[in-house]
Amino acid sequence: MVLKNTKDTPIKEINIQFSWLNANWYLQVRPFYWIFMLLVIALGIRLGVWQLDRADQKEQALKLEQNRQVQLISGKFLASPIILLDNQHAHGKVGYEVIQFFSPSGSGQKILVNRGWVPAHSQRSVIPPLERPSDVKVSLPLKQHTLSTRSPSHNTEWLTKDILRVQAINPELLSTLNQPRLDYLRLQSHNTALTTNHWINNQMAPEKHMGYAVQWFLLTAVAAIILLISSIHRKKADQHSTINKKLAT
Repeated sequence: MVLKNTKDTPIKEINIQFSWLNANWYLQVRPFYWIFMLLVIALGIRLGVWQLDRADQKEQALKLEQNRQVQLISGKFLASPIILLDNQHAHGKVGYEVIQFFSPSGSGQKILVNRGWVPAHSQRSVIPPLERPSDVKVSLPLKQHTLSTRSPSHNTEWLTKDILRVQAINPELLSTLNQPRLDYLRLQSHNTALTTNHWINNQMAPEKHMGYAVQWFLLTAVAAIILLISSIHRKKADQHSTINKKLAT
């Protein structure tokens, strides 16, 4: 191993000599270059592993969603109020989640039901087209959705006498509407009252995460190959001797 530096300057490179295929080679280690490339390689590996973890999480989430117990309930959606949950993204667009009170048949109870997503108009004063189902049968999960802990009551805005735009669904909002603490459920797929089931479809599929992981690992491999190719050199003496042998023959 040969260290190249001067008395008053830091080490600029380290040459590690070795023999391979009847030739003498050396590995040129330039500290700053190697540190940078090793950091790139470590980052690529970390991002690839992270994408694999995300793919596994998405697969587990999809399995839970598919196996979630649901119940079929007959009833009707109350005409007022229709709540538009603001600033919800799906398919690369901004929109609202449509939320209404649902009253099961033969019961005086109310359930707060998230009917899904609708796109917003470019002008906030324009209300998106809303279907208003009445008597329906809906599939609802047995497990309720969590209410928000945000308190955006000051951003509550009545767009019409029966359409309310809010920033979060929380106990304060229900109190403003003179409603007790209710179950908050999301409609399942294949419901006629469902707008767009974006909370599953809007998520990246596990296969995409796997694809990104493969890309990161391939980029990491390319970085490692570049590092080795740029650092391994054949000794000049061996190169000259090989040329002389070829000329002599």
